[in-house]
Amino acid sequence: MAPLPHVVVVGCGLGGLATGIALKLTGGFEVTLLEASRELGDIGAGIQVSPNCSRLLIRWGCEKYLRDTVVLPKYGRVVRWQNGKVLTQAPMMPLIEQKFGFPHWNVHRGDLHNALRQRLEDMGVTIRCNAKVVDADLRAASVTLHSGEQIPCDFIVGADGIRSAMRDILFGQEDSVPPQATGDYCYRFTCNIEDMTQDPALAHLADVAMATGWWGPEKHVVGYKLRGETMYNVVTVFPDDGSMEYQYKTAGELSHLRELYRDWCPEYDFLSASCSVI
Repeated sequence: MAPLPHVVVVGCGLGGLATGIALKLTGGFEVTLLEASRELGDIGAGIQVSPNCSRLLIRWGCEKYLRDTVVLPKYGRVVRWQNGKVLTQAPMMPLIEQKFGFPHWNVHRGDLHNALRQRLEDMGVTIRCNAKVVDADLRAASVTLHSGEQIPCDFIVGADGIRSAMRDILFGQEDSVPPQATGDYCYRFTCNIEDMTQDPALAHLADVAMATGWWGPEKHVVGYKLRGETMYNVVTVFPDDGSMEYQYKTAGELSHLRELYRDWCPEYDFLSASCSVI
């Protein structure tokens, strides 16, 4: 029997791992995943997984790794930035699953990433860390690692993110379009649900699983539970006024965050007072 075509996936983020699972489940490929980092880490924060995505994760057999960590939001709510007045509210779960056949999940990126990794390991797919791709032969189909090792294959999939080496290799650095600033920044942080239950201003957010959006002039804030309802995830979005240097990721300044939202409702004051900003 002829050997299966060998696919090398460059990058082991969510996209790379998902690609590896989808390819392996076809039964028609040998798959190797390459990750530049020395290990796969627990990074990021909250992700809202809608039914068009959860149906794939369930089909791929990843649900068993997520069952204890996903949160099923009962409804979504939009509130006024100044006083927290509810502007609109809509049911989410279980209505979403009843309507579309698959659930809506709130999940920590690290938990989703770990579930994809575990599924790949169960299928016997090779994941190589500390394997940074520095070059590729796009005609002969091979990649070269920073160690000098060459890995021949039949297909190469570039899934190495916003700072993609494969993009530069494919288009050339002169013609490769770098990431473009969106005109917005965001701070993100998490709070301990148990701590929130002790504060009158926040207890209602800790009580029921829901997605809350605070809408205000030129800014908005989104918050929801993660990790089996033990963690509260907050993302704040605000316009780029030219005062911050563009970076892909940097540590945040709590004083800057509080100044941006100084006139917002008491809920947000309490949240930002006890957070760790990233």
